[in-house]
Amino acid sequence: MKKTLIKSIIAAAFILPMFISCGDGIPTDVKLEDNMSVYLLPAMDENTINLFGEVDTTLTLAGLRYGGAQQPVGEITASLAIDPSLIATYNAEKGTSYHPMPSGTVSLDKSSLTIPSNRFASDIFKLSITDRGLLDADSSYLVPIKVSSLNGGLSLDETRSIAYVVINRQPSIADLLEQAAERLKGQWTFDNSADIYAGSPGAPLIPHEDFGAITPISVSGTNKGISIPPGSYLWMDHNIGANGGGIYVNEYTLICDVKANGAAYYAPVYNTNLDNYNEAEIYANGTAFVIYQDEYYGDPVNYYGESKSNSVSPDSWTRLAIAVSLANHSVKLYANGLIIATFNDDDTVFVLDGNWAMDTASVLIHADVYGDYYTALSFAELRVYDKELSAAQIAAIGGVK
Repeated sequence: MKKTLIKSIIAAAFILPMFISCGDGIPTDVKLEDNMSVYLLPAMDENTINLFGEVDTTLTLAGLRYGGAQQPVGEITASLAIDPSLIATYNAEKGTSYHPMPSGTVSLDKSSLTIPSNRFASDIFKLSITDRGLLDADSSYLVPIKVSSLNGGLSLDETRSIAYVVINRQPSIADLLEQAAERLKGQWTFDNSADIYAGSPGAPLIPHEDFGAITPISVSGTNKGISIPPGSYLWMDHNIGANGGGIYVNEYTLICDVKANGAAYYAPVYNTNLDNYNEAEIYANGTAFVIYQDEYYGDPVNYYGESKSNSVSPDSWTRLAIAVSLANHSVKLYANGLIIATFNDDDTVFVLDGNWAMDTASVLIHADVYGDYYTALSFAELRVYDKELSAAQIAAIGGVK
């Protein structure tokens, strides 16, 4: 019985292929021409290029594919071209706002693609991008690449006939520095021996030496600075008008090259109150920055800069950047180009026209209502900008000069 069963299975195994092979493997209810289509393979992918600076680059893309059930007989050729007219429709459908590439900045190395006889794929093609300074930094562009005019009586898969390449023009360091420079309202380096308080740009700083003389110091080489004793301070005219949606300066970035001189007690960095009757916004000592939470007489919250890379070291200078956007209830602290703290508060501290907003005329450097109880602080440079600089811009500015 077992032998008979095995023989029956073997016989069936030989008979079954005879029925399957009938018609060359194509079911009788399927038309061969319905399964012969050509498409552009990159149309199935996300194609994105991030450009940094004014650079030339080339993107290599896969070409045509034949989707028929059998190998094609004879060559299959289709035209290939960039079609900017498709951008508006794409933006409308996708909710995007891509720009067309400026004339002369993008090109293809081929105007047609060919699938050879008895093959399923064409060669690759290349998209060349030449910036030449014509692309705007922080902008995104779209390059639609379309195949058409297919020969051989075959159908083109219209859903896969267009490849879209997104080109993001990322800012270079030079771009970032240029963007920041456009918003610079004052810079004081203390290097002018004829007038150490001169600004370029900016009006001269006004020293208030109520509790001791502000003294020039040497930072490194020809780089100079000043040391401000406890109780004395500088009056800075920042030349920034009301912004951020309020009546005061609600958006700004203040950069200070500071050194705490190994002090154990805190020294005020700056105070937005021109009458100097409240506590400063930022304090520093030999190991940390501290930010005050209360509008007037609050307790300090969160000490930052304890690590060597981000600290106000007793033996080294630190570039402290305070980036403020009160419309977004945000204050960010950076040390030597690296972010070390982010503060966000919706309705109590970092509010529009609140304590962190600067007067439209001036701000006080190293000032505090209890200034004479604090400690000295040295400055090698001061800068003020009329906007909240981005993390990338502050990183590009870098550390102490």
